Amino acid sequence: MWPFKKKTKKTKESKSKKKRRWSQPREEHNFDEHLSDEEFFEIMEDD
Repeated sequence: MWPFKKKTKKTKESKSKKKRRWSQPREEHNFDEHLSDEEFFEIMEDD
């Protein structure tokens, strides 16, 4: 939340790293991408 540009750059890097980490375990859920939001939430609720 601090208005320092250096800190925002660091947070962006950490976010990109987190996305890469999440992309690997979510590979099995890629089929949800072409489903509608309603179908996706129904599947998530079933889990």
